[in-house]
Amino acid sequence: MLNLDKHTSFSQQFDRIFISNFFEHLRNKEELVEIISFCFDALKPSGSLLVIQPNFKYSYKEYYDFIDHQLPITHLSLQELLQTVGFKVDVMIPRFLPFSTKGRPASPLLLKVYLKLPFLWRFLGGQMFVKASKIRVGG
Repeated sequence: MLNLDKHTSFSQQFDRIFISNFFEHLRNKEELVEIISFCFDALKPSGSLLVIQPNFKYSYKEYYDFIDHQLPITHLSLQELLQTVGFKVDVMIPRFLPFSTKGRPASPLLLKVYLKLPFLWRFLGGQMFVKASKIRVGG
């Protein structure tokens, strides 16, 4: 277990938290719940959690080609957890970025073009994008 102390000095300190390609490396669902809860506690009221994450639903064939991938997560399971913890899901893009750029040339120009052509996402996207907000108490 990760043992993230709920009484940490990070309580309600951040406007935004960005997590990219991390959750799939966790050992189990309990660790994921612990991290999402930690993020919720660390965000200020109305703060945002931004996540880019492989979506197992659209990348299941290649997901375990990486030896350190342990926890399969879909956009639906992540949405359920975020809402259970108390987040409001503002944006959910189940198919956003390609699953991996490993072995492919990294090109800022190609990425810029890709991001401007959302119709390509449904064919090439294997990673999700989520923006969730901490709901302000009383509003």
